[in-house]
Amino acid sequence: MPSVVPITEARFLRLVMALARLSGWKSVHFGALRTTRGWRTPAHGDAVGFVDLVLYHPGRTRVVFAELKVRRRPPTPAQEKWAQTILDSGGDYRLWTPDDWQEIERVLTGS
Repeated sequence: MPSVVPITEARFLRLVMALARLSGWKSVHFGALRTTRGWRTPAHGDAVGFVDLVLYHPGRTRVVFAELKVRRRPPTPAQEKWAQTILDSGGDYRLWTPDDWQEIERVLTGS
């Protein structure tokens, strides 16, 4: 029986962004960079814990804030704080794993 290779978060992100692009969404992801002091995300302000992906569909005037996880690790406290901030402001926050692919397709394709 062949072994199943787990998907990486980078690959999962690319798949979600590709489907979004094919479905007419604009997207932004702030990626981390490896520095001599470890991984850093070049952002200012309250960026720690910000979602992995912001998606905007101009035809539907809809914005989705998505946190992507490939393992069943819970969001960090900083990620939870951002999730609550987005929800409190009426935003559409999603926590997606590869197991949520049907929901991802439904949200992004509108079907």
